[in-house]
Amino acid sequence: LEVEAQTSIQQRDATRIGTAPEVEKFDLVFADPPYGKQFGERAATSLAQNGWFASGGLLVLEEQKLKLPTQIEGFDLRDRREMGTTAIGLFQFVAE
Repeated sequence: LEVEAQTSIQQRDATRIGTAPEVEKFDLVFADPPYGKQFGERAATSLAQNGWFASGGLLVLEEQKLKLPTQIEGFDLRDRREMGTTAIGLFQFVAE
């Protein structure tokens, strides 16, 4: 895709991410936490509360089909796709 210059990969405990660094906020976040432990919701909340998301930013969350949340505070569920026992939710950040 040739987007390396615009990409930042963060390998951290997103459920306790801390304050965002003084860089541009993220437009797109991919999360594939261990299934069934609500880590995705906790990570989304932590990222949102600590200023990591740009307004309208997207969270792509992979989770076990029966455990993918339908609501996360500060986000709107825009799409949901299922593949076998896995589901992917596309959540848009709406809170400021």
